[in-house]
Amino acid sequence: EAQATILDVLERFLALYRKKLGVSLALETVDLAESPGKKKASGGLRRDALAVGLLRDKADYHVVDGRGSRSSAVEEGGSKARQSARAGEQATDLAGRTAPGILSGSEIPGTAQGHGMSHTALTALISGYTRAAAENTAQGKLRDARQLLEKALALQPDHRESLAALGRLHVLNKRFGAAVECLMKARSSTGTGVEAQDLGVVLELARALVGAHRYGDAVALLQPILEAGGGQGTAVGAADWRQNAAVVVARALFEAGRGQVAADMVQAALAGNEDHLEGLVTYAAIAERYGKNQEALGVLLRTIVAHQDHKEVRALLTRVLSTDQGLELLAAQVPCTANTASAYAFLATVVKEQGAVGTSLELLSRAHKAAPSNGSFALNYVHAFEILNDYAGAYSALVAFLRHNADSRVGADGVSCQAVLSIVGKFSHLSEAVAGGEPAHWGL
Repeated sequence: EAQATILDVLERFLALYRKKLGVSLALETVDLAESPGKKKASGGLRRDALAVGLLRDKADYHVVDGRGSRSSAVEEGGSKARQSARAGEQATDLAGRTAPGILSGSEIPGTAQGHGMSHTALTALISGYTRAAAENTAQGKLRDARQLLEKALALQPDHRESLAALGRLHVLNKRFGAAVECLMKARSSTGTGVEAQDLGVVLELARALVGAHRYGDAVALLQPILEAGGGQGTAVGAADWRQNAAVVVARALFEAGRGQVAADMVQAALAGNEDHLEGLVTYAAIAERYGKNQEALGVLLRTIVAHQDHKEVRALLTRVLSTDQGLELLAAQVPCTANTASAYAFLATVVKEQGAVGTSLELLSRAHKAAPSNGSFALNYVHAFEILNDYAGAYSALVAFLRHNADSRVGADGVSCQAVLSIVGKFSHLSEAVAGGEPAHWGL
């Protein structure tokens, strides 16, 4: 009944616009597959699978497949559309068409002019795009999020929220030049006074400037606000904003070659919040750059526990562990035992993904020695030899594992390690196995 009511409201909404605009308005429905045991609602529409796409060509209004997006509710009396997309899904029209708007008269105010819809409807549509983009971003679907924000900006090029969100996306994608452009536009609509500025946008702009190697501009942007007491009364709290800003300034100074000043600023920021992620990463980067690998490693090991996918943390860890003394520094802080072998195996995966296969092999060697019955460690150890084209090493590691675990077997009645060892273990070296010829010679 609720689905039928939604469809009925939509049809009446379209009728009002048909009468007002004097143009043809189309309502397309999408028949979605039903779950077993569920009846179809009126019009073949399923709950939470309805989204309204307001097309710019012909002023058509299409019901589109949002692939799980929430229903758009349109109130007849107020002509107000509200679109909300479920996390991770993109609200797009089926036809995929874009064209200049039909109307250009003064009856449509502001940026709604030329799009064939009221200012209220346009605002609702843009808000729907930005909400859906935020949900896509949270799920890591950055391309879908960017496309949604570009649709919003096509309707209103100076829409501050969309500009800011697109700028943040560019930062995530390391497109810092594009990020600076978007965030500068977003900032320009917030005023020039310290209290009038959207400090979140300013902070993201400073990060983009650092990424674009414009270190002086980043410092010049934030330092006056910090000195003037900026950040008071912000949504996230003055202390949080000022701490974030101080860390970004420190990062800019560090990248510009002023490492000691940067280190002092970061330490001061961390004194207020020792778990500040950006501060910890910046401090580790400074320590690694200036050869203080023991300090860097301590911070990085602590950080990666809670942020295992952080790209810079993984890269810094790889650089530190790949130094001549890297593994000894690790052993001093985390001795490799049966209880810590899994940590060594995890770090081996981290550095291997960064291209340091030799370091990965050594970490796996230590993990394997500490837990010789762990088949996962042994398998990854063998694979590391294979990546390095050291097949003799891979063979030796495999045979050693089989010998140590001769009584182990696959399942209760499966093949035992001893059975496999009786075949492949008869050779002391891989070269002997190769000289033996075909596997039939081995007794397989």
